[in-house]
Amino acid sequence: MSRIILTKIDIVRSFNQQMYMNEYIQQLEERNLLPLTKNNKKLKIIARLCGALFSDGSLYDGSKINNYREISFALGQKEDVEELEKDFKILNYKIHKKQTKGEMTINGRTFTIEGFRVRCASTSLFLLFKSLGVPVGKKTDKKYYIPNWIMNGPKDIKKEFLSAYIGGDGPRVTIRIQDRKKHGGPHNMIDINDIEFYKRTDLIKSGYKLAEQISNLLEEFDININRVFHDKEEFPRKDGSKSVSIHIAISSKVESALNLCKLGYSYCNQKREITRDVIKFLKVIADKRKAWKDLYNKSFELYNKGKTTKEVSETLNLSYETVFGWIKNNKNPTINQHHILYNKWRLENGNSRD
Repeated sequence: MSRIILTKIDIVRSFNQQMYMNEYIQQLEERNLLPLTKNNKKLKIIARLCGALFSDGSLYDGSKINNYREISFALGQKEDVEELEKDFKILNYKIHKKQTKGEMTINGRTFTIEGFRVRCASTSLFLLFKSLGVPVGKKTDKKYYIPNWIMNGPKDIKKEFLSAYIGGDGPRVTIRIQDRKKHGGPHNMIDINDIEFYKRTDLIKSGYKLAEQISNLLEEFDININRVFHDKEEFPRKDGSKSVSIHIAISSKVESALNLCKLGYSYCNQKREITRDVIKFLKVIADKRKAWKDLYNKSFELYNKGKTTKEVSETLNLSYETVFGWIKNNKNPTINQHHILYNKWRLENGNSRD
């Protein structure tokens, strides 16, 4: 199988102007970005930036007006800008950053939104990303998919892409305490909002295909997807068209949520901070759940070797009722036996910040 992902021929094909073409190709070659091969040390960065461009970033082509092209990103914090700038420096390109401030009204309340706009006005890098399959222009109005070099690439490349995509359009994982008096009192509730993006109504089918690709990548990292769907409500737009929101609903099971957090959140320090304690806590619970499942398997192993239910319970230091339920009543080891609440755990472990 060829180890070449991109050649200068691909760059030429993606560009409808010949002026300065040799110069753009030379710029990429000098930076060791052409030909782009699977063993290029910069490929992880490129995959990461592609993930960001598929979410909160964009490629802008203003060549019809002033021969201007731009790679831009909307970021939330100074730390995100520094992280992005570090990657661009490794690629040997400069970025320009500007702090932004805007307002958003939700349910009659107006909020001030602060952030950063980062751009790189390089046609050669623009052409590289375009040739690699990054859509140009408003993604809501485009039919595009995750390119094969990522979908069929090694797992580390897929992880870099997902990490940046989740950092932009992906969900935060949070834990709250829910009190259900009829079901044993307070317990941990894992909340994961949907991955969500918009598509023009005539492009819903392509939106589902993109959502399926994202879902397949996530499932490779043992992140369970509940379903893919779109809202029934259609949103009117200024040009007279309408758009809908497509959702990828992610499972809130402990192990799946932990694996989602482990992907990381490239270019989004806020999500990293929010999930820092969540990851530690979910790891504690996942380990306890695994230990409980191991005891379940061990009980059957001992029983099949001739031990009685009572002997199994004594050997494993479990209650007779628990072992009897597993072996005789076919109960699964699904009940949480740890009784650790997240808020209490944070206090006891010195992680009380919110």
